[in-house]
Formats: sequence, C-alpha cells, structure tokens
Amino acid sequence: LGLLGVQAMHLRDFRRLPWIAGTYILTLAGLLAATGQNPMHTLLYMRGMLELSSGYNLAMGLDETRAVFHSGVGALSALFALVLVLLLPRWKQPAALSGGLLLTGFTFMEWKHGYVRADGHVFIFLHYAAIAAPTILLFAGRSPEMPRVQRFLVAGLSFAAFGLGFWGYGISSPIRHYWSVRQWWERLPHTIRQVATPLADKARLDTALAGQRRTYELPRVKEMVGTGRIDFFGTEQGYLMLNGLNYRPRPMGGGTFNVFTPWLQDLNTNYVANPLTRPGFYLVNPETIDQRFLAQDDPGTLRALLSLYTPVASEQGMTLFQARSGSPELPPSRFLGTQGVALGEAVQVPEVGAHEVLLVSFTLPLNLMGRIRSFLYKPPMLFLGLEGDGLAEPNQRRLVSNLVRNAVQLSPALENMRDVLALYQDTPGKIVRRFTLQSPQSGLWSSPGLKAHFYAAPRPLPCPLATSLLQALDFPVANTTLPAVTERIET
Repeated sequence: LGLLGVQAMHLRDFRRLPWIAGTYILTLAGLLAATGQNPMHTLLYMRGMLELSSGYNLAMGLDETRAVFHSGVGALSALFALVLVLLLPRWKQPAALSGGLLLTGFTFMEWKHGYVRADGHVFIFLHYAAIAAPTILLFAGRSPEMPRVQRFLVAGLSFAAFGLGFWGYGISSPIRHYWSVRQWWERLPHTIRQVATPLADKARLDTALAGQRRTYELPRVKEMVGTGRIDFFGTEQGYLMLNGLNYRPRPMGGGTFNVFTPWLQDLNTNYVANPLTRPGFYLVNPETIDQRFLAQDDPGTLRALLSLYTPVASEQGMTLFQARSGSPELPPSRFLGTQGVALGEAVQVPEVGAHEVLLVSFTLPLNLMGRIRSFLYKPPMLFLGLEGDGLAEPNQRRLVSNLVRNAVQLSPALENMRDVLALYQDTPGKIVRRFTLQSPQSGLWSSPGLKAHFYAAPRPLPCPLATSLLQALDFPVANTTLPAVTERIET
C-alpha cells in the first residue's frame, strides 16, 4: 500500500491515491468477513499484528555463532549496496524507486526473520540472500552505458551476497547442501505418489491420525469435560483436538510462550477472569522454551487459573482444572515496594505471609545503543539467577524484559506441574530469597532505570485432591495411581 502510494505521488497522479487506499480497505474487509472476522475490528486487527511482530522481536531472540553472524551481516550489506548501486542512479523512474524500496524493505524483513531467532531460522535469510542477488540483477536490467568500474562493483557485490548466503555456516555448509540434495532425491518419489494417488495417501494419513489419537487418548478427561468448553495452558494444545474436546482458546492462544506483550497478557487475563467468557475447564502442563523463567509465560492466565479454578484430575502427566462454582473474581494484589536493580548484584526479596505468594514486575529499559541494536538486530539477552530452598534449576533462567512488565510469580518458584499443585497444599514450596540479573551485553541496559516492583497475592485455596494428583504425576501413563512399586525390572 505504501509503495503504491509513493509511486502515485512520484508520478503526480494523485487521483490514484483514493483508488489504491479504497481497494486495499475493501479487500481487507472482504477477507476478514470471509474468515468470520468483524471488519469493524480492523484497527484492533492492526493492533494485534503490531503487538505480535514487535513482541516476537523482543521475546524470541536466540544468539548465533560469530561465523554465522559475520556471514549474515556481509550478505545483508552486499544486498543493500547492490540496490544502491543499481537503482539509486535511476531513482527518478517510478518502477526503480518503488522496486528498490520493496527489495530493501523485504531484505531487512528477511534479515530480522532469520537472525532474531537464530537457530535454523538463519537459513531463511541465507537462502534468501543467494536468491536475492540474481533477482536484483534481473529487476535492474542490463545497462550498456554502465561504466566498467560499476560493472565490476556490481559483479563483486552479487558474488559476495550469493557466496555468503551459500556458504552460511562455514565449513559445515557443504554437508548441509549435500543433505538437502539427498533429502530432495528421497522425497521426490513420495511427492509423486501423493500427487498421483491422493486418495490412497489420504487413507494413510487417516490411519496415522487414528494411531495418534489412540496414543494420546485422555479417557478420564473426556469423561469429566464432556461437551464443556476447555482450553490448554502450556505448549501442547494438540491434545485437545486429538481427543475431540470443545477447544475454546483464550484471545492469544497457541502456546503460553507466545503471549509476547503486556497488551496480549491483559487480553488473556481479562478473558479468563470474566465468568461470562472463561471456559469451564483447563488442561494444564506448564512448559516453556529457551530455558525461560516459567512464570513469565502468560502470567495473568496462570494467576487466574490458580485463583479461579481448582485441580480435579491428572492424566498423562497433565492436570485438569475446573472453574470454581459461582462467579469468583480475581483477588487484587498488595503492593510491597520497589527496589533498584544492578546487573550482577543480588537483590533481597521481601517476605510475604504464610498464605500469600510473592509477585514481581520489572522495569528494564535499554539505553540508546540497546534500542538501536534491538531495532536493527535483536535485543540483548537477560538471565535470572535465584537463591532459595529446593530450586532444581536456579541459574541462567532466561528473562524477557517485555514479559515481566506485568507481575509474575516469583516465590514459591514454579518450575513444573508439581510445583503448581504444591501451592494447593500446606507446604512452603520452593521459596526464593534472593535473585540476580545478568546479561552478556550489560552495557546496553540503562542501569539507572532498572527496577523491581514487588507485590503479594493470596495463595490458592487448599485442595484435598492435591496429594493424590501429585502421586498420579509419578506414573503419567497410568490411568490409576499405583499404590506402590514392589519390584524393579532390569532391562
């Protein structure tokens, strides 16, 4: 939309602007209506896209090796330079101007896509670089009057972008390309068979799906939930669909780890806290990714679960929660105070009552260089170290600054499903007494602005079933709790 608008203004054809904008708006409204969305919520749709894209940049970062970083920066620089050398002299031509902007913007987007989450995602950019170089050459076209020096420059930049994209990981890249070719050769007969006999392949897939349903069947959960509305808290919501349950996800579903921003967190919290919208059941298996501190993933939904639901059954290592009767409201938290935080220095946490849990939120601003790095590349990493009682993995827990702007549970610490159920017992749990924030890029944070804000909230109401549910977790594939293990079988 923007590029077409730039081209219309460049041609001084201002009559095209209403047609361009009107066509875009009507097409978007039609597509939203066709997919069951309300076109009147277009602005909300735009807000959601902004939250997801910005939140992904802030929350999903992974670091790559130095060699992969240098390959990517080199390929990115060569592509940008190639666009400038070929298209900048022709900026007065509308197609060259809008095309150059398109290629530049798309190249930057591919760079971010590959290097924010720099695991296998880096191949997205490296493959793109090898294809983008000849694409830019084809788009620019041959120019007989191009000076010889410029021709050599264009050839060198094209070779650099293609070569770095092809080389990518360095010495192991030939092995990767060999594996890709071999996989293609092995995959080709299967693809031909799928196209030639689609019904037979559909039958094979149906058989495999039936096997998955048998493997992951939840008979007890299905019996208790029936046709009731249910959601999943964790990362494996496929259990609900394999079992044919009435899956009704909260506004930002699809895994707790992707509730990237406070705005998305608040959407979920308000949904689960509202008795008119929250589902009657939750299947719970709290898991996270990237060694994150568990409680920061969708913390509002977690707190609403603990306050408004009660555990009723365990099956396959997961626990079924049922909404408490009546219309209970989410209890308010009690503000305890604010402390300044210095990277690498331990912070003593305040004590709370025996029937309370300790919550914490953080203000973790980046300095100017950190914000520039975040925009052009990705934010610096931040890690949380805990000191206390009974912690299984107290060190190097990934902390995402955007996810902890809202309060998250700090103590008792939650590391797995057992810790969640332990909150319903008369036991202290894994008490946190001190924590430390650390970052390998400490110079990118605004040190004077780092703060921790502490709150106290009521502990969940005791549940008589908690002990038996914990025992059931010891044997996750059993439908009944084993009274004892009497013999050990060596295999």
